[in-house]
Amino acid sequence: MKIKSTRARAVGRTHRSRTSPATSLQGLVLAAGLFGAVAAGTSGTASAAVKAPVAPMLKANTVAAVTASRSPVGSYKGTNPQDSYPITFYVSADQTSLQDISIAAVGLSCAPGGANPFEPFAMATVPLKPNGSFTATTTKTGVYNGHPAKFTYTFRGNFHGVAPSGAARAAGTFQETMTFTDSAARTCTSNAQSWTATRTS
Repeated sequence: MKIKSTRARAVGRTHRSRTSPATSLQGLVLAAGLFGAVAAGTSGTASAAVKAPVAPMLKANTVAAVTASRSPVGSYKGTNPQDSYPITFYVSADQTSLQDISIAAVGLSCAPGGANPFEPFAMATVPLKPNGSFTATTTKTGVYNGHPAKFTYTFRGNFHGVAPSGAARAAGTFQETMTFTDSAARTCTSNAQSWTATRTS
């Protein structure tokens, strides 16, 4: 009886301290499964694990949406600070350009000679960047007082929030330069003029 009892205790201690091959294999399978789930993103734990690298992408998309809202499609109108003539343009349907930029009259100062002619300002299109900014320079040839002339137009700015009325708003500068030769070579310029415009429709 003593030997039988001693063997029973020994067997019990051995059973509790040793891990069976089946148990070890089950642990390895479970660990592999969890690792695969995290890598593939197929479990709740895996979803939480992959959120960190995805967050910057979501944030970028949100920023892009906010940026796009700063240049809504429609007609805009501002005022030339020189003479209160209107400044008008249109944001294209795909929000990639300003179109039909027009200023009825821009005051120029000529040198030499000191003449101060007023000339219209017109640009067919100006590229609009995703961040709401824009800048472009174009040239065309024409006639001034019967003399061949070259006109250079620059229009730049950005969209920045809304006006007190709630309408989308943009601001920037424009400049027009005219060169021609009569009795002398002359350059006439408006210098950079500041403007603001709000969406009208």
